[in-house]
Amino acid sequence: TDGGTAKGINMYWNYEKFLRRYESQFHSMLGATGAIYGIRRELFTPIPAEVVLDDMFVPLKITEKGFRTIFDAKANVYDIVSDNPKEEYRRKVRTLYGNYQIFNLFSGLFNPFTSPVAIQFFSHKLLRVVLPFVLISLFGVNILLCDKSLTYQIFMVAEVAFYLLAVVGMLTKNSQDGMLKIVSKISYIPYVFCLLNFSALAGFFRLIQQNQSATWEKAREDRPLEFYDLTETGADTDIPVIQALLSDEVGAVNIDN
Repeated sequence: TDGGTAKGINMYWNYEKFLRRYESQFHSMLGATGAIYGIRRELFTPIPAEVVLDDMFVPLKITEKGFRTIFDAKANVYDIVSDNPKEEYRRKVRTLYGNYQIFNLFSGLFNPFTSPVAIQFFSHKLLRVVLPFVLISLFGVNILLCDKSLTYQIFMVAEVAFYLLAVVGMLTKNSQDGMLKIVSKISYIPYVFCLLNFSALAGFFRLIQQNQSATWEKAREDRPLEFYDLTETGADTDIPVIQALLSDEVGAVNIDN
């Protein structure tokens, strides 16, 4: 999909898979892609009805039992990224609300003396939901200090320019022709960055209000199979997963998508 939202979300997913790949090499990734992953049958833990992110709950329960959860880039499945910001916003609010729930259920994984994923848990998950509050605080502090130094004024201009680019990205996200397409290519990164952080903020307020269903809602409408370009074929999804699960220390495998 060529729209700004889809390009930004695709870039986010590439970054997410990059993190999972290296977390897996360090010890374990923190969550799987809910659409497709494999686990050992005997390591499955029944999922409480109120849990929103089952694809984090299940892998983290496996990690608690002393097994690794790994990312396997040799297997591929294909998905189409939604280009509708409202759909992605709804999905990310749900996900980031679920992160707060996970922090409460797995608070012991923050302990670096007992948890093999404490660094990942703090840097990958906690900092992600804290970032909107940091950004708001930085902006407020910068306003207060703006008249103190040229340095703060430069930072203020840079911040305002970044957020204005995000607004431009929102307005031009579906532009396909001429100068607006070029503008969209420049501004879609600030736009999606702000969209994701606003979603995290909304997830926090939804947590306070306890206003979130655990039921999954798709982030795009159903389309006929002919709509998608599936001319590329991925690797066989069975062989790498089975080979990975043969290792005694591995409890779950996430498949690349």
